[in-house]
Amino acid sequence: MRRESLAALVLASGVACLLAVVQPAANPPTRPLEFWDHFLIRNAIAAENFRTLEELVGSADLVAVAHVVSLTPGREFGDEADKVHYAAAELAIDRLLAGVLPADGVVLEVQLPHGEGAEDVEKYAAAMPGTPMLVFLRNKGVEATAAGLPKDVVEREAPFFRLVRPDAMFLNEDGKAAYAAGGEDSILSREAGLDFEKLVLKIDRLE
Repeated sequence: MRRESLAALVLASGVACLLAVVQPAANPPTRPLEFWDHFLIRNAIAAENFRTLEELVGSADLVAVAHVVSLTPGREFGDEADKVHYAAAELAIDRLLAGVLPADGVVLEVQLPHGEGAEDVEKYAAAMPGTPMLVFLRNKGVEATAAGLPKDVVEREAPFFRLVRPDAMFLNEDGKAAYAAGGEDSILSREAGLDFEKLVLKIDRLE
């Protein structure tokens, strides 16, 4: 199983999630697909490749239909010269498909563009769409445990989630499953354009 090696790579590199942007946006896109496409990494450290949807679902700690209810300033990593800033996206779970909901809720960490910080979160919060989305998530505390990291690190990371892969998200756009990672060839891209509810049922049956 490749979870341990990926966890070590992600945590050791200081990259706490697989969401990032390449360039800051003076005016964030307001259309849901464009908003998330703006954040998803194109050439990320997506070390895990899945041959089937079953493998993807089995690797996730949480699979759900959810929507963002708030976006607030999050954690910071690194020194002042090269600091990485995150926003914390609180998710409301509309339908749990796999995994167990944590008692304290689900927080998806979103990396801000280089050069942006807590003061810039407000513009993204104002543009953040509340569109339902199907997400495949990893819990960072579980990753820390798998990597053999100390208990204090595990406890620190436990409240936070990231996408299993940088493209592990579908948006409900006019009833269709919109794939926010563009035209990349993967098992997920092949599901793009399906009826959103049918895709949700398909994923639900895999658990």
